Amino acid sequence: GFRAISKDDYENMRLQFPLYDALYEYCKIKLKK
Repeated sequence: GFRAISKDDYENMRLQFPLYDALYEYCKIKLKK
């Protein structure tokens, strides 16, 4: 996963946040339907 492509924990989190934010928004939209 992200650990393989990031040089440290900070870069790891920086790379993951957009993905988790998008997944969270997707789930919120699905729950409204």
